[in-house]
Formats: sequence, C-alpha cells, structure tokens
Amino acid sequence: MKPYLLDFAQTTSMKGVSRAVRSGSLCLRAMWILAFMFGFGMAAYLLYEIFKIYTSNETVTNIAENSSRPTFPDITLCNLNPFVALHDETISVNDYFKYLSEYSDATKSDYEEVIGMSMTENEYEELRGKMESVAGFHQNSQPSATSERLESPSTTVPFIMSCKWYDWMWGEITHGDTTHNCSGSVRLFRSPDYVLCYTIKVPETVRDTDVRGLTLVLYLNENVDGHIPRFHPNLGFSIAAGARVSIQAPGTMPDNKKGISVSPGHETTIHLQTTEYERLGEPYGSCAEAPYTTNPSRQRLFQKLGYSQSACVELCFQEEIIENCSCIDASLQYTQEDLMNYTYCGTVPGLLQLIDDWTAVQTHAESLEFENNVGDSFRETGQNILCANRHQVNTSRCQAECLQPCQETSYSFGITQAPWPHSAYMLALFEKISKDNPSLHHQFPDLSDLVSEWQDHDDSVTGSDDKKRRKKRQAPGQEAPATGPPGDPQGPSSPHKKLREFTERLQDIKILENNFLQVKILFEEANKMQVKQAPKVELVSALGNVGGIMNLWIGITFMTLVELCELGFKILMSWKRPHAVQNEKTDDAVMTLPRVDN
Repeated sequence: MKPYLLDFAQTTSMKGVSRAVRSGSLCLRAMWILAFMFGFGMAAYLLYEIFKIYTSNETVTNIAENSSRPTFPDITLCNLNPFVALHDETISVNDYFKYLSEYSDATKSDYEEVIGMSMTENEYEELRGKMESVAGFHQNSQPSATSERLESPSTTVPFIMSCKWYDWMWGEITHGDTTHNCSGSVRLFRSPDYVLCYTIKVPETVRDTDVRGLTLVLYLNENVDGHIPRFHPNLGFSIAAGARVSIQAPGTMPDNKKGISVSPGHETTIHLQTTEYERLGEPYGSCAEAPYTTNPSRQRLFQKLGYSQSACVELCFQEEIIENCSCIDASLQYTQEDLMNYTYCGTVPGLLQLIDDWTAVQTHAESLEFENNVGDSFRETGQNILCANRHQVNTSRCQAECLQPCQETSYSFGITQAPWPHSAYMLALFEKISKDNPSLHHQFPDLSDLVSEWQDHDDSVTGSDDKKRRKKRQAPGQEAPATGPPGDPQGPSSPHKKLREFTERLQDIKILENNFLQVKILFEEANKMQVKQAPKVELVSALGNVGGIMNLWIGITFMTLVELCELGFKILMSWKRPHAVQNEKTDDAVMTLPRVDN
C-alpha cells in the first residue's frame, strides 16, 4: 500500500501535497506541510459554515416590480350614522335607549345581584357600554337569523348615489350603450357595529384586471339622527361622521376594524398599490397551499370564500367563545351558520316584549326597578357578556390552525382629502343626484327651492320660458316661486350679483357638505409589487461554493476525486491479487529507475 500512497502523493493535483513529498529541503517541506494544514483548516471551517446555512433552510426576500396589471379589490362601505338603517327594525331605536335609561341609576352592586357574579369596575363599564350601544341595540332587534343577510341591491340607492367604473385609459367602462354602475355587483349585509354595509365587486361582465378605478358619491342622510346615551370608545369601532371604507382581496371576508373613515363634505382619494407574496413552504417556512387551515368546518367555509388568515384566526376565537359561553361575540367575525345556531352574547331574552309592554304603559309608570323588571331576563345575558370578556382565547392554537398562504395578494394605500364640492358645482350636483331620487327635494327643501329659484332666474335672464323643464326640477306638490320679468326692479341688478348671492346662500346652507361625500379609489400605475422568498443557499450554489473553497484552499478539484478513486482501486486490487500487484510494483520500480550514462 505504501508505494501506492507515495505515488499518489507525488502525482496528485493537490499541489501542496506533491510539493511537500518531492521537496528535498526540510525547510521547504515544512513550509508546504504548514501551508497545506492551514488551507485544510480554512476549507473545513468554510465548508462547515456552508453546511450550516444550507441545512438551516434560511431564506432571502426578493422585491421586484411586475409590469402586469393588478386586480381590482372588493370595496366594503358602511354608513357611520347608525340610525339611518334602524328605522325598519322590530323596535324603535329611541324606545330601546329610553328603556335602558330607566335603569341608568342601577349600580354595580345591582348588576352583581341580578347576574349572580361579582365584577370589577372595568367589567361593569364594559357590560353597560355594550348594552347601551348601537351593537347592543342591533343584537336585540333581530328576531331571527334570516334578517341578518339582505340581498336586494335596490336597498343601496339611498346610500350609494353614484357609482362608476373606469378603465386604464381613464374612461368610463360601458356595457353596450350604457355605463356600468354598481347595481347587480353589490352585496348588502348586516354589521353588528355599523348595521348595514355594502360590498362592491367588479361586475361579472368586466375583467377585474381591466378596472383602474371607481368613483362613488355617498349619501349619509344626517337628517336621521338619534341619541346614544353612553360614550364607549373602542379601537375597532369608529364613532366619526362619514363612511367606513374597507379594502380586501376579491372574495375575502371584509374586516371593518381595519377600514378607514372618510369625512362628509370631502373628496377622499385612495391610491392603491398591489403586493403579491410568494412564500416557501416546508422546510423553509410554515406557509400552506389550499385549504390553508386544519379545521374541517373552516375548510368548508373557505372553499366558498377567499381565504384570509386574519379572518380564520377571528373565526377560531369565535369558536372558542361559542364553546365556552354558548353565544356569539359580536366584536369578532362570525358565520351565518353560527347565527343560525346561537344568539349574540348581548341578546336579552324577551327584551322586545318588555320594551313593548313598557312603551304601552310608560305614561302611567312612575319608575322601573332594575331587579324586578329585567332581572330574570338580564341574568343570562350578563353572564354571557362577562364570560366572553373573561375568556382567554388560545392564540397559539388558532394561529397553528390558520396557516399563512403561500400565495397572497394584499393592498396598501395612501389617502388624500380635499373639501367637496366646490360651491360652483353645488347646484349642478344636487340637480344630478336628485334627478333619480326625487325624495331628496322633500328632505332638503331649502336647497330644492334654491335650485328652482336659480333656474327661474336663469330663464328670466336668457328670456326662455321653459316651463316644462322648471316643472321637472320642481318637487311634487311644490309651487314655483314667483319671479318678475327681466328688468324687474325687485330683481338683481346684474347676473353676477345674483350669482354671488346664490353662492353665499349655498355656503350657508351646508346641506351637501354635511350629507354627501365622494370617494375615488384607483391605481396610480399599471403594475404591482412582487415579494418572493427564495432559499438563501440552494443546492447548486452550495455545490459551487464547496468546489470553490476546496480548490482555493487545498487545490482539490473533481479530477482529484478521480485520482482518489484510482488510489482506492489499486489498494483494493492489492488485497485481492497480491502476486499480480507485486509484479506491477516491480514493473513500476523498473520503469522509475534513474538512467545511468556510461
């Protein structure tokens, strides 16, 4: 074996080994041996680091811009004035809050005695805050789950006054000879906090990548008002005036807690940016392909709806509340199936009948005692609310059940606002939106009179006598104001003076500023961002790094491996055929004898 090892050391492509063997100087031999040992040590260290990184499955994130058109999201709108949608409930909202005000002097001790449970001061305030709120009224005004979901798009007219889609050339999207609006693409549903909300989807006849933007004119109807007796701030609930706008990926469940509030009397422009995420699954990460969750019931749900990890986690929390408290926590997302089988935690059994009885005799009742009148009905409700508030959900379990999808689309946005409309557009705007909704003339008689008066003035100035057009703009049953002929001494001295007068009167009325707003939602650019995960060290790059390190520090190449295979073969053959190998050694020795000259 020794001759083979010596031959290998002398002829190997590892330069340091051959130089150390062949060197006739002890100093040079020592230098080559030390150099080889140092190179071997460095190579071993670097190979260890490469192996550690490769086996740790680390990733890098690459961010790039994709020039393909983004997909337009679903838009959810809610009127922040809760009293608008409460007029058709089973009980009057004012009666509900008046009834609760009869027990406003009930103390924490009174509640503890009725419920049969002790509570902290914060729990007492939380309990009363949930009952004396719009959500509390909503939970007690629905006799059945069938009224929880409304499907008629026609009910959106009072709130969504105008809706137009726009393509990437900034033009309106049309269907034949008509302009696309939101009719037929709106889903109306009930929200515990905002009562009625509307989700707008791209029309089925339009590709979602052909839509650049959407414009909306919303009517808030601030003339319908009421009084909520208790101020109960909440992070996920807005008590501002205006509308709530939520943006979500197409087909996913809306989450109003993550929405934005837009102000009345303003034009709000929402600039969208789409980001597509591509994540790595095992062994690099924990993302998953469909069905994304390990829970069978939620698997069936997300086969119908677009998957959202946050919605899945909230539904998991809700499931725990239902299992432990046998009621639905209205602050969390829930399904129609949940609503068919359980009631809200804030639902008081028999409260509707109690309020009806109290309303019928309230003129004769001197006072109501909390314990005697609602004690039995409220006991279960109070226990349910406290149970839901005190329950500590298993966050880790829910997060483990609801996996992050490997492919996901999210929308980020920037917002700009400006006062709206300009006084120069007010009359034309009111004429346009009231054309299809004549009832607005009755709700805003001052503005309607101003429109008719301006039209009469316009006719008198231009000399026209278009009675038909005046009658068309005139509200039903309303008499047109008398106006004098051109040059009437009681009329304005000039059209410009009259225009200034109308403008000042419009600014004083502030009807449009308080009741209407405009929202523009659009993509600024026809591109989207892509965030893609990739292995930090892939197999190909790992092999390249190994080859580079070995060659750089100790001179080992692929051919060196072949040489090692040759050495192993020779050693193996020497064990099997020692006589043949001995002859081979002799031949090799004869061939390597130095030549002697005579």
